[in-house]
Amino acid sequence: MDDTMPFEQNTSDLKINRPPDAIKTREIHRGSNALDENPPSPTHRRPGITHDRIRPAGALHRLLRAATRSDQVTIERLVMRLDLSRREDYGLLSYACYAVLSLTRGHWRPADVTDFAAMSRCLVNDLRHMQITLDSAMPRTPQMTDVEALGMTWVLRGAWRGLPLLRSRVRKTFAASFMEFDPLVSWRDFSQGLGLGPASARIDAECIRGARLTIGVVADILTGVLP
Repeated sequence: MDDTMPFEQNTSDLKINRPPDAIKTREIHRGSNALDENPPSPTHRRPGITHDRIRPAGALHRLLRAATRSDQVTIERLVMRLDLSRREDYGLLSYACYAVLSLTRGHWRPADVTDFAAMSRCLVNDLRHMQITLDSAMPRTPQMTDVEALGMTWVLRGAWRGLPLLRSRVRKTFAASFMEFDPLVSWRDFSQGLGLGPASARIDAECIRGARLTIGVVADILTGVLP
């Protein structure tokens, strides 16, 4: 799930020669056209107004990537143990992806419904083509908040980004439409726009918890079958 942020810029050599007090900030007061040439100091807080630090684009994505790095390594090792030329192993990976989508259906964001519904259809068709029955022995549905579901979405979309790399390991006679699916929402647009808005330690923690919970569901499925 590693990603390069193309808009990071080194500003260490940037110098501004004007003294800070040479720049005046103007503030338009509500209900008045008057301009305040001497605004409050940065430490001043007006009653009733929340002064939140705005999160830069891609910041939550980078936080999730760093916080779940060890979890991702565990999943990658489990997947590497699979022989995707075998029906049983390829079916297991397909089932794990289908199970996560099914278990988290109630937490899909409106922006993800079209992509995730199409992914589910691809998986159902692929599994049926391999004559693998989708039984009722599903893992327990995880309890998530809406914020935790954002971490779940990050895992699902990040996983789909890496699936085409596994296609060469799959036997050509196997149906693999879910690996070839091209989401409407690009990974770059999703990761850059993830969590835009005021920064919050609570939101960060819940997103990380949701991501780890989702990765845990996949790990439980894979380790439950692998020797």
